[in-house]
Amino acid sequence: PQDPDIPDDSFLIDFSNLSQSKQASVLNGMDALDRGDPKNAFQIGHQLQTEYPNNSIGYRLAAQALAGAGQTREALKEVQNGLKKSPEDEGLNALEKLLSRRLNRTFNPKLSLKDPKKKPLKDNSYRGKTGEGSTPLSAVTHTGAPPARSLAEIKEGMTLLSVGDHKKAITHFTGILNKDPNNALVFRLRALANFEIEQFKTALSDINAGLEHAPQDTRAHELRGRILSQLGQDSQAQAAFDRAIELDPRSATLYVSRSRFLKKIGDRAGELADLKRAASLDSAYESLYRKTLTRYEAEDPKPLPEKSRTRWAPFLGAGGLLLIGFLAFRKRNRETGTTPTPTGTDYEILRKLGEGGMGEVYAVKDRRLDRIDAVKRMKPEIASNPDERARFLREARTVAALKHPGIVEIHQVIDDGDDLYLVFELIDGGTLADRIKIGSLSLDETKNIISQIATALDYAHSKGVIHRDLKPANILLSGRTAKVTDFGVARRPGETVEIIGTPGFMAPEQLLGKVSPAIDIYALAVCAREMLGRPLPDSLDRATDPDPEKRFASAGDFARAFSDIQ
Repeated sequence: PQDPDIPDDSFLIDFSNLSQSKQASVLNGMDALDRGDPKNAFQIGHQLQTEYPNNSIGYRLAAQALAGAGQTREALKEVQNGLKKSPEDEGLNALEKLLSRRLNRTFNPKLSLKDPKKKPLKDNSYRGKTGEGSTPLSAVTHTGAPPARSLAEIKEGMTLLSVGDHKKAITHFTGILNKDPNNALVFRLRALANFEIEQFKTALSDINAGLEHAPQDTRAHELRGRILSQLGQDSQAQAAFDRAIELDPRSATLYVSRSRFLKKIGDRAGELADLKRAASLDSAYESLYRKTLTRYEAEDPKPLPEKSRTRWAPFLGAGGLLLIGFLAFRKRNRETGTTPTPTGTDYEILRKLGEGGMGEVYAVKDRRLDRIDAVKRMKPEIASNPDERARFLREARTVAALKHPGIVEIHQVIDDGDDLYLVFELIDGGTLADRIKIGSLSLDETKNIISQIATALDYAHSKGVIHRDLKPANILLSGRTAKVTDFGVARRPGETVEIIGTPGFMAPEQLLGKVSPAIDIYALAVCAREMLGRPLPDSLDRATDPDPEKRFASAGDFARAFSDIQ
């Protein structure tokens, strides 16, 4: 039997062409198959088919979920529907042969996907575990010994990327490439990590290597365009963006990405055309297009040059204006330190406070309110991705409703179309992570901080909000006051989620996408251990028990138990 963790080339190409959030959904679907939960895998597969009808992975997931529930004939239909879209797909062709053989053996299905109370058949061949002709989701049809491409390892590296630990991600991906030097997806992911830390030449080398193995990888071409743009090689960057769109002309995000490049080189007509096309493909970009069009009309009321109007005429059109929030931190104003808004509000940038996985943070003075605030400018890959953008705005509204002295207050969410900003109260004493770097905290200091954070967590939990990424870097200090910040990955219990968090602070069940107050209690206990610089007493072991049901019932219960230790 084949190793179920080794994906075929078709799978890798289709997987690499998905957004990061969708890649995480696919991995969750594969986890569901391994857990014997075909219903969840089927739902993820069908959702993927709806959003990416030409991507084979949705059909693979749905087919294998049906096969796992004993519905072989229905599974074969899913495979055949997928082959209509991708007739050369290796995995779908392998699945078709496997399922056809089953039907020829008069396989008798006994389970219904609609009956979640029944357990799936103990026939693991559809998952590639054992048996003749076993074919996992990421089926292998290579000749000879295939390279060891472990999706679990790739998933771990993607987690490091998502939390902004780019250097560790680079080390992790390098380890995978040492074992599998032909893995195009990992080359692209390592290129992205290098890009984020501005190692553009190294990133270019990686992305070129990846494209040698997967020349149809649209996202690799798009990333190559961004890298070349940063290196000042604009003509080559233009060609890379064009190639990406040629490969996937229905991707709105590719047009948005190219529009940013065209904006940089001063091609307003091209920028507007791409934004118009993106808006036609995905209504989430309608506001961005309208705001950009209106801004350019206000700055230069003259019509576009005739040559440009002729070239882009099929794409351009008049329209109304939708203004949401206000504009902030335009590039042309960064050097002066002031940011006028359409309403006259003016921020003075005082200094940069730091940069994390979600974006850059600045200390600013709101001259209108005569108040010092902090502003987080979200990274472009979040602001320009419809899924990430919608998620951020939803979470920002959730967290803004939390009013507690132990939680950093969000004053305003700014959506200017191009970018997203979060304005929140400034706590000017640094993070707990900074304090720990100086040395371990005393027991009294630790008790004080744990008590305050536990109270804040219990309040958030009472409102149905789970933090999901509690760690010293997300705890701000000012004197003896501690506050929780960065609820940027907060969730309500029971939501279907992609796996996000920081390795080392994540409870075991969090790796399966499960969300409950218990994961924050687990992380709080790890924070306490980090503050003290030593293991917690045995009496507190239950706080990090692998079984969430055995942990303390609340953060407050843990804090009270912690306050009793000597």
